[in-house]
Formats: sequence, C-alpha cells, structure tokens
Amino acid sequence: MSTQCLYGLPVYPSVLPRLVELRKSLRILLMVDNEQQIALLEQSDSSKQPWDIFVKLDVGSHRAGVGTNSQALHSLVERAEKSSAVSIYGFYCHAGHSY
Repeated sequence: MSTQCLYGLPVYPSVLPRLVELRKSLRILLMVDNEQQIALLEQSDSSKQPWDIFVKLDVGSHRAGVGTNSQALHSLVERAEKSSAVSIYGFYCHAGHSY
C-alpha cells in the first residue's frame, strides 16, 4: 500500500468507523497525545490490526501535544509500547510559529 494519510485530529469514537473504512484503501497514521486515545483504540474492534501512531510532542509553543520533559510523555510511550492496538511509528512536532 503506497498511499498514506496522516490523520492529525483527535481520535474520537464517532470518527473511528470512517477511519476503519479509509484504512481499507490507504494507510492511516494517527497522531496521539494522551493515553485515553490509546484506550479508545484498545476498546474498539478497529484494533485487530494495530494502528500506526505518531506521538505528538509540544516543543514549546503550547499549542498541542505532550511536553517533551513530562511524565505524561513517559506514561504515554510506555502505554503505547504495551498496547496491541497501536504501534509507534514515530514522533511528531510542529513549529506553530512557522506559518
């Protein structure tokens, strides 16, 4: 599968059916910035095949993401590594002032 989409919005229960449908024809990569998003994916039937995720980092702009020196980041990565619903693809940061 060569076509892929980085889904940069929060993962909610109402969006999962559409993402599952899109996943049939293209690779979907999710951005995750809290453990509740992983819990949602674990509870969903959509996780029979792990979702590739980027852990979204806040690199100082405080717009979005989890702080790079935070306990929340450590806990999120630990949760993701233990989960069969997700696979960490990478880390994502955005310089919000770059527009």
